[in-house]
Amino acid sequence: MTQVVSELAPVLPAAGYDELPEILVSPPWTVSAKQRRTPSVVIPDLAPPAPSATWRDGERESWSRTHSAVYPADTDWDRLAAEYRAGTLPTYRHQSFFIEAPDEIADSLFHSRTALFRCTTADGCGLLSRYGHAALSLLEAPIYRGRKNVATEATWASPFVDTTIASQMAEWFGQRKAMRPVVVDWLERHGIAAVRTLLPAAFGPAGGRRRHAEALLRLFGRTDEVIAVAAEHSEQAAAAVAAMLAVDPLEILPKNPPKIGDWLDPRLLPQIPLRGRKAALPSDGVGHLITMLSISTPDQRYAGIDVVREVCEPAPLAEWAWRLFQEWQLANMPSKDGWVLTALGWLGDDETVRRLTRLIRAWPGDGQHRRALTGLDVLATIGTDVALMHLHAISQNVKFTGLKKHAIAKMASVADERGLRPEQLADRLVPDCGLDSTGTLTLDYGPRRFTVGFDESLKPVLTDDAGKIRKSLPKPGARDDAELAPQAYARFAALKKDVRTLAANQLRRLEQAMVVGRRWSDQEFRDYLVDHPLVSHLVRRLVWLAETTGGKPASSFRVAEDGTFADAQDETITFPADTEIRLAHRLHLSEDTIKAWAGVLGDYKILQPFPQLGRAVHVLSEAERSAPTLSRLDGITIEPARILGLVPRGWVRAEPQDGGGQPWITRPLGDGQAVIVELYPGVGVGPYSAADMSDQEVTAIWIGSENYGGERRPADSALFGSLDPITTSEILGDLLGLTEQR
Repeated sequence: MTQVVSELAPVLPAAGYDELPEILVSPPWTVSAKQRRTPSVVIPDLAPPAPSATWRDGERESWSRTHSAVYPADTDWDRLAAEYRAGTLPTYRHQSFFIEAPDEIADSLFHSRTALFRCTTADGCGLLSRYGHAALSLLEAPIYRGRKNVATEATWASPFVDTTIASQMAEWFGQRKAMRPVVVDWLERHGIAAVRTLLPAAFGPAGGRRRHAEALLRLFGRTDEVIAVAAEHSEQAAAAVAAMLAVDPLEILPKNPPKIGDWLDPRLLPQIPLRGRKAALPSDGVGHLITMLSISTPDQRYAGIDVVREVCEPAPLAEWAWRLFQEWQLANMPSKDGWVLTALGWLGDDETVRRLTRLIRAWPGDGQHRRALTGLDVLATIGTDVALMHLHAISQNVKFTGLKKHAIAKMASVADERGLRPEQLADRLVPDCGLDSTGTLTLDYGPRRFTVGFDESLKPVLTDDAGKIRKSLPKPGARDDAELAPQAYARFAALKKDVRTLAANQLRRLEQAMVVGRRWSDQEFRDYLVDHPLVSHLVRRLVWLAETTGGKPASSFRVAEDGTFADAQDETITFPADTEIRLAHRLHLSEDTIKAWAGVLGDYKILQPFPQLGRAVHVLSEAERSAPTLSRLDGITIEPARILGLVPRGWVRAEPQDGGGQPWITRPLGDGQAVIVELYPGVGVGPYSAADMSDQEVTAIWIGSENYGGERRPADSALFGSLDPITTSEILGDLLGLTEQR
């Protein structure tokens, strides 16, 4: 079945060649490769730089915690060292020995070792965190010895740089689409150090290795810095680098351009109007655009695409890209033409985001996990506030663990680019949805108007000119303005879609901020919460704490309708500029203060968006406080849907194990540790609902590593009494909620 092009849009005349840029008239792929060929400079004596490492903040410490200890505190390390020298220490214990043994025993033995470690990704990270680059060549499948597990190799190699790693990264960039984000991350992490290790390959013999290294250097940009690094070797190297980087980006083409499948008939796609909408891209220009898209990669789009975006109307171009995507869908999405999905990132708009997000959320359940990950990359590439809003929503609430982790990583990457923490970026990404400074929207039908406000759940509340609440917005009638009314009706429909996504996300985000004790500076609080047209509807329904640096007790307050701050006696208060603001948890407030606030909110008929003043409080028994396990839920049977309901509350599902099950769920504690709930037989993954899964038995609850991978619980695991009262109450509330024992 093939879609039919809509006849509603007027047909525009094709633009003449004199109206088009050269790239859409005579692109380089219409010229023979022989005519375009430039000579290659080979410099065989470029000395390789010494290996180096770049660890991100907290990364090395985090890797050091990936290994679950197996040896007790009173281990006789001298005896184990003797067993290792004699060859009687079991091989499967070697990595644990070298990760856990004291420096004076392990270091000399490690540096004389030649045998490979056969270990998990987590244990490999543990070895690398302790011994650095020296451990890389001793891991079972590092990049020097084949590619048994590319994902593991990439993880292990990411903090390090040398010529061998650089060559492997360049090869992955050129030959493995799935690895390109990893390679780009490595290049950004190491910067000039990576450039130094790429130069020997970039000026080696012609072939794939050189071509891939050149591509990475072009991707890096910062031409002057790259030339300066080459000049450290010789003037010839500097000149060669300058010439290579000076090549017109429009002339950079793949060696073998892809052949597009027979499914695509450009005549079935809508026209693409040029700016001004007086003419449209001619058929051969459309063909050239398709070629540009097909020769691009997710991390390196062909330069001509930017030219097309400059000369074409954005909205119709985005619609054309979506229709191209739909044709690909109808052809069962052939993987060799996967560039069609990536193209949405370069040509799409906010409407593309809304359409694509629905598919991204559904694809993993249909066995299309990798396609969903690409979809997240598309959202990040579009990069508008609406796109990042949907990306953040997926990072907070989606049932597929792998998809959620990738979304979190994309958000962290975007935040890092802007010099922010992910939660700070999330504050800045909440769109105002076109609301005015009072947090409302006026819908003008001409002779009548309607006002949109919001309730405690951010559900739109409609009122007419008389102030009467309406259940729905009426369709435009004969007496309404023929132009204004349809626009207002469509505006409200789009608003409802956006707010539906926003509401659940913002409610969850603020509740989690209360649970984890997140703080805002006074200015951030005003800019992104109090003065935000939409979020302010929630802010005014909650009680907040103001903490100053002078050691004074925290003051509780609320935000009044006019944006001023008021205390529990309804008196206006102010704070100094160095004040930090956070949401009050019930355990922050005395019973008298809670009663006072309940009275204030009751007087103003303010409903809270989630339980705050009336939040349930849970405590451990004395026996539980001194125990390493929480046994009150041992052996109970739980419906899978209840377990999955913990994910939006900050719990993390396990990675699928052998057989596809997820036999535990964790609640990170923020210090590398997590509460671990072990389950039997394990929550299933795949294209079926919770109703199809087996009930789960709780077999153990304890505190372990955030990177727990199924290892045996250590004898010296943390006691539950070490948790603060709020964390304890929230975790107990979540767990008791599994059995309706709230």
